[in-house]
Amino acid sequence: MINTFEKVEDLISHVKDYIKYNIELAEIKSIEMISAILSNLFLLLTLFFIFLLTFIFLGISIAFAFSNVLDSYFFGFLMVSFMFIILGIIFWVKRNSLIHKPIIKLVIRYCLNQKK
Repeated sequence: MINTFEKVEDLISHVKDYIKYNIELAEIKSIEMISAILSNLFLLLTLFFIFLLTFIFLGISIAFAFSNVLDSYFFGFLMVSFMFIILGIIFWVKRNSLIHKPIIKLVIRYCLNQKK
């Protein structure tokens, strides 16, 4: 009878240890996933900032080129502004297929690869 109680106590002790280690493992995996997501977010923000600066300077260069052709700074910059407005409208209309769906697919693919 005492032997049975000892076995039950050992079993309970092993179950408690198992639960404790599973909780620790889940914490470590979540920390790993959060750190990977944050590092990727930082990388994407850095690349976005570089792309934004490139886009701004390219727009200014194109505006000066149009200004040379039209002999008017006003109309050169106005044409580039209209180009940016048209691009903005196109991106707004196509935002689901150009931005939302690819980002969702990227996050899902990344999270599924982390589980393997």
